[in-house]
Amino acid sequence: MTNTENFDDWTDASQSTDRTYDKKSKEVLVGTFLQKQEHVGPNDSNMYHIRTETEDGTEVVGVWGSTIIDGYFSRIPLNSKVRIESLGEKVSAKSKRTFWDFSIKFKAPEGTPVFAQTTEAKQDEVNTDFDENEEVSLDDIPFGN
Repeated sequence: MTNTENFDDWTDASQSTDRTYDKKSKEVLVGTFLQKQEHVGPNDSNMYHIRTETEDGTEVVGVWGSTIIDGYFSRIPLNSKVRIESLGEKVSAKSKRTFWDFSIKFKAPEGTPVFAQTTEAKQDEVNTDFDENEEVSLDDIPFGN
């Protein structure tokens, strides 16, 4: 390797992105999950770096974390192919607060373990048959013994 080698197709090790994903746009972002950067900006947020293919080569797009996005990306291994689509502003049924919702899908690299996906239990599946004043010790909790 020499200093005259062309490094255009190499990935930059800096933590910058070419642009950030605009959740208000209709853009569907498809690319490879390169890295998660923590404690970014004045809101101390996460930034997810996604490498996308363009007509001119590649670009790295930053996706700002949120409760929804951080939850999805907590299950996505690095180097996975990802597809991010903003579903727009929604209203929470419980708190009546607005939030941005997303559809995020991924395909992990072959041979990479993927964390089990969790789903919310339906209200009729939740065990509410307990006495909140009852004391429970650690001996009462099964740990797979």
